[in-house]
Amino acid sequence: MLDEGGSPQVSWGETVCDETAILKVMEFLALPRADAIHLLMQCNGNAETAVDMFTVVGSERLTAYREVFGLTA
Repeated sequence: MLDEGGSPQVSWGETVCDETAILKVMEFLALPRADAIHLLMQCNGNAETAVDMFTVVGSERLTAYREVFGLTA
């Protein structure tokens, strides 16, 4: 889906993830695309919230998240 003048979006139900948000989470957290989308869905599509979840508490939480959800490193 493409909004007027914006970047492409991916949506599931009521959660809409902007392509820019997906790329930002992929880059900052070194996650594959599917994992970044999964995380964004939990954060209502907000990339800053998704990144902050891990950068505030450090890499231990990111490692724990990856283990719990079986995500690739």
